[in-house]
This record gives sequence, C-alpha cells and structure tokens, in this order.
Amino acid sequence: MMTSRTLMGGLVGMVLAVALLPQAKGAEGTTTQNTLLDRIQIEDLMIEYYWAFSTKEGHDIKRYWAEDGEFNVGSHVVKGWTAIENEYRQPENSDEGRPKFVMLLSNPMIRVTGDKAVMDAIFTGVTSTDPNKAPIPSEQGTDHVEFVKIDGQWKIKKRVLVTYAYVPRESLMEKQKK
Repeated sequence: MMTSRTLMGGLVGMVLAVALLPQAKGAEGTTTQNTLLDRIQIEDLMIEYYWAFSTKEGHDIKRYWAEDGEFNVGSHVVKGWTAIENEYRQPENSDEGRPKFVMLLSNPMIRVTGDKAVMDAIFTGVTSTDPNKAPIPSEQGTDHVEFVKIDGQWKIKKRVLVTYAYVPRESLMEKQKK
C-alpha cells in the first residue's frame, strides 16, 4: 500500500528530474530572456529589410549590414557597404510602369549564440500585375544570414541567397496581357 510519504517522495523525485532535463541539453540549447530578445530583434530587422523591397525608399545598407558584410547571390559575391549598395541600386524611374512587387520572409529559424546569430528562412517574391487579378508568386528560395552584434545592434555579416525559381516581372506582365 502506498503511503502519502511514498507518494510525496515520488512526486518530488519526478519534479526534480523534469527540472534537470533542460540542463542536460547544455548551454547552446538553453533559452534565456536575452536570447529571446535578441531573436525578436533579429526577426524585426529582417522583416524591415524585406519590407524595404516593397517601398521606393529601398535599403539603408549601413542600418542593416556590418561594414565588412558579404552578400552572396548564387555565385556572385560582393563585400562591403558600397558593393552591397550597388547590388540594390536601380536606374531612376525604373519602377515606372512595372507591376507591384512584394517580398515575403517566412519560416525563419533563428539561433543566437552570444553576439553571433544565424537565420535560415524562405523568401517568396509576389508580383501583382493587375489589381483585378490574383498576385503571382514570381520567385522563391532560401535565405541564410549570419549576424553579429556591433555596439548593441544586430547587423548582417554574411547573407547567402539561393533561388529555386524566378520569373522576371516583365514576362509576367506579358502573360497578363494575353
């Protein structure tokens, strides 16, 4: 027959065992308030970065990137603020007559380790060629980003985009006309 003392001892043992489980994973698997805050700051940074694709303002490279950042798109690699900025530069009035384009970031997996972090996510470009028709997914791929914390701010240190599918906006406009 089980006594209340035996039952209580068993419950205390179970509580202790459960409390010790996360510590068995090691420091890398431990989530703290600081790592949660860092993760939120990184996700916010990247959402703002992706949102800039949908606006005429574009990217303020120094706000998002470390000075010696590296941007790798396919086999094309550039380093530093000026080179990265040139990747985004478009001729004056280049958006005139072009369809509306929105870049989406989804499924971000962010891992923070001290003053460094890594994010792996999926990007999807969506193009609206006609306000009376459904938008068209026009590109998709993966985004691997390495971050470093500089003076308390997260910055992109290295970014690698791998595109799985891409359809130029101009070709989507031609398809809509038919």
